[in-house]
Amino acid sequence: MLAALQAGAQALPFVPVRGLLESDLLRTRPDYKVVANPFDESEQIVLVPALRPEFALLHGFQADAHGNVLLPGGLDGVLAAQAAERVIVTVEELVDHDLFEHPRPGVVLPALYVESVVLAPSGARPTGCPGYYEVDGAAIQDYLRAAADPTAFAAYLARSVLRPEGEEGGREDFETAGAAGGKRVGS
Repeated sequence: MLAALQAGAQALPFVPVRGLLESDLLRTRPDYKVVANPFDESEQIVLVPALRPEFALLHGFQADAHGNVLLPGGLDGVLAAQAAERVIVTVEELVDHDLFEHPRPGVVLPALYVESVVLAPSGARPTGCPGYYEVDGAAIQDYLRAAADPTAFAAYLARSVLRPEGEEGGREDFETAGAAGGKRVGS
């Protein structure tokens, strides 16, 4: 998938990938094409279509007033943002300094790729956000159990995601973070 995102980020129609030749993916992905390598016709190679998502929704540590976003280490989030048509980022906190001038561990996604930033403390829960909170294994197990049954999943959503208005973490808290606390950045 990273190779497909990389092709999308570079506005290429496909990417050649050698490592898929013996994989089961070729049976389940008819859009992957096996062709002769144009530089060595004795070798075959797989062409994987570019991945250009309509949206990338990412969660980061911080965003500055310019719309630059500090993401966890690794370039996967940056690559997804570069490939996507539109990028929305939720963050733990907004900072009043330029993230490029005050580096900290992680990778900065330039505002150029960001359409909107939304302040959403604890927005990565139940997964973790290093330096802010740990993974909540019990909550993930609860989710996995609930996801196996539509009725249990509806109850899980009502209890854990779609909390009633007036309850801490309820709908109005999210809407406030998205509308008033969030910050539209970039242009």
